[in-house]
Amino acid sequence: MLPKDNVAIFVNGCFWHAHEGCPISRTPSTKTEFWKEKFARNRERDARVQDELRAMGWKAVTIWECEVPNVEAAEARIRELGLV
Repeated sequence: MLPKDNVAIFVNGCFWHAHEGCPISRTPSTKTEFWKEKFARNRERDARVQDELRAMGWKAVTIWECEVPNVEAAEARIRELGLV
C-alpha cells in the first residue's frame, strides 16, 4: 500500500485468484467442485475489498503473478502504471 497516494497494490497469484485466460490458472482435476467454489469465493472477496477501498477514496490496482516473473519486472510494472 502507498498510503500517501491512497493506492493499494494487490499482487495476485494466478492460481489462487483464478486469473482468466492465464496458463498458470487451472482447476485441479480432483475435488473440482471444491476448487471452483474456493476460487469463486476468492474472486468475490477480491472484488468486495477493492470496492470498499475505492469507496474510501483509494485506487486499487491488481498486478497478476504472470505479469511479474521477478522483482525487477514487478517494479517495472508498478512504474508503468504510474504508481511510484
